Amino acid sequence: MQSSLQPVRLRVVNNDERKVFVGDIFCKLSPKEFSIYLLAAELRVAGKTMRYPSKDIEGDTIEPEFMQRFNEIYQQHKSQGVEETIDVDYDYFSNLLSTIKRKFKKAFGKNLADKTVIQKDSDYGGFGLIVIPNSIDLDS
Repeated sequence: MQSSLQPVRLRVVNNDERKVFVGDIFCKLSPKEFSIYLLAAELRVAGKTMRYPSKDIEGDTIEPEFMQRFNEIYQQHKSQGVEETIDVDYDYFSNLLSTIKRKFKKAFGKNLADKTVIQKDSDYGGFGLIVIPNSIDLDS
């Protein structure tokens, strides 16, 4: 059976290396990219998604509780001495999504990248991962 027909097995490793694995292939993400990706994976496992911030509403962000979790993850992975809390607004969110997609295409190829990036979820509504929740391993 072709691997493209099999369900994707995704592993997100929450350590200093900030790696996302699809099978044996991995992609290393920056602290900010990893923070939004781990948040999306946690939300998918919990059956939730994020709302895409509006471009037309000044100061609009992802949901406050999700932004708090994003910043908790980011605090674990940012450079030492950087005191920063990030507002995940439209520009920030869209930039993170496009850089993650570009890195995933390079690491996993277009087919797997399309299955594993943060995207519009027609089942749950909002934006998140579309990987089957029980196919996601969250390693600490």
